[in-house]
Amino acid sequence: MSVLPLLSPVGLFAASVDAQVSTAAPDSGAMALVLGVQAELLSAASRAAAAQRWVDLLAKSGEHERVALAFLNGPRLDKIYLSGGVSNDPGTNLVRSLLTAMHEALDQRTDLLTPPLEFEAVPRIRAAQQQLLGPSSGSVACVLLRAASVSASADAPAIGVLCVLHGNSKVPLSDADMAAFQHMAAFGGPVLQLLDERDYQIKQRLVRWWQRERALGFKRWRVAGAASALTVLAGLTLWPANLNVSGHARVEGSVQRMLSAPVAGFLKQVHVRPGDVVKEGQLLLEMADQELLVERERWSSQLAQSDSTLAEANAKSDRSQLVIGLAKSNEMQAQLDLVQSQLDRSQVRAPFDAVVVHGDLSQRLGAPLEQGAELMTLAPAGQYRVIVEVDEADIAKVSAGQEGSLALSALPWDSLPVRVARITPMATTLEGRNVFEVEAELTQLNASLRPGLAGHARIHVGQRPVLIGWLVRAADRARMAWWSWFG
Repeated sequence: MSVLPLLSPVGLFAASVDAQVSTAAPDSGAMALVLGVQAELLSAASRAAAAQRWVDLLAKSGEHERVALAFLNGPRLDKIYLSGGVSNDPGTNLVRSLLTAMHEALDQRTDLLTPPLEFEAVPRIRAAQQQLLGPSSGSVACVLLRAASVSASADAPAIGVLCVLHGNSKVPLSDADMAAFQHMAAFGGPVLQLLDERDYQIKQRLVRWWQRERALGFKRWRVAGAASALTVLAGLTLWPANLNVSGHARVEGSVQRMLSAPVAGFLKQVHVRPGDVVKEGQLLLEMADQELLVERERWSSQLAQSDSTLAEANAKSDRSQLVIGLAKSNEMQAQLDLVQSQLDRSQVRAPFDAVVVHGDLSQRLGAPLEQGAELMTLAPAGQYRVIVEVDEADIAKVSAGQEGSLALSALPWDSLPVRVARITPMATTLEGRNVFEVEAELTQLNASLRPGLAGHARIHVGQRPVLIGWLVRAADRARMAWWSWFG
């Protein structure tokens, strides 16, 4: 990816070059090298790639022993790049020596060449560079990389240092070589700076933005914040908004029917569990019927004997035995009908289309049940009501017929419309506060609705600017506090 569009205007680099290079001009070969380095930098995708290409190209073209490039991170140099694939571990002697030599030039804010080519009016310190050379008689040059600047000033902030270690003592670095290095630094510094800014992570960009705004005193933000605050205040004061009363809500069946044990006995089989949808007449559970079957056989046998006795009395025309036998036969038939009724009721069936909302008996198979014991609770399918728990401070604003909306935890993306149907006149205590139960009806059903679902409901009780609503509530609380303290 090219960063060429980021380098406009060209005068930005011209000013930097005029301010940073020496008076000596490089020859045509050196200038071609400068342009080649610049082309490599412009074609790099990141600052790290550009730096590595630079040192490798420079080392190869000039047959230098080592070329290094390091960037400033705060007051110190780090992220050093070395030619020839050498490790840039800061713990190695070579890297430490190179960084020391670079810092020597950086601390003096000037480019350094060792050994110097001519007499210096201001003597420079070269102890670290001479230590880097050691006993050899080669050359070393350290050139500062400066940030882009529109002013022709040599005091543009440094962003790094380029260091060239030339080990050939027969052909040392010349004044033209130094000028070529300075031209490379003048052209390459702004390119690397722009690449670095483009590659900044979000955190670094935020830090730079914070430092820049803090230096300006956050003036723009104070003005914008004041204007935004006034706009918001005006909107809260003048713009009418829906006034809502909210509270915890739960869904119940509009009618709930409890099924109880028809006879005393033992639980034999359960066919449904809470949450199941059942049809009218569907078998829900069965109770043990062995004793009832034995009882039915006993009464059936006695009824047959009574019928036989009755037939014999009728054949003898014994009216007294006929009347007694007829009475006993009717009694036994009644007992047999009672046992048959109990057998029929031992199979509990759904009285209507419904949803099982309570009563999981699957873990109680074989358990004894008393007559009248609660078994299951059913709610008609598709018929629901919503119970909203409204705080006592807001109940006076609620009245029958008001519209609202319901959001259930199980259906967070669906808001269901509701209408207030009835307000319970009695308050209940819930988690240390008094609430009234408001019964609302759903004006639109959802196929996923089930009794027992919970969520949050809002009832629209009118319109009022938000700020006025806050002030009224605060005034009510203050009035109650004043009355409780001072009467």
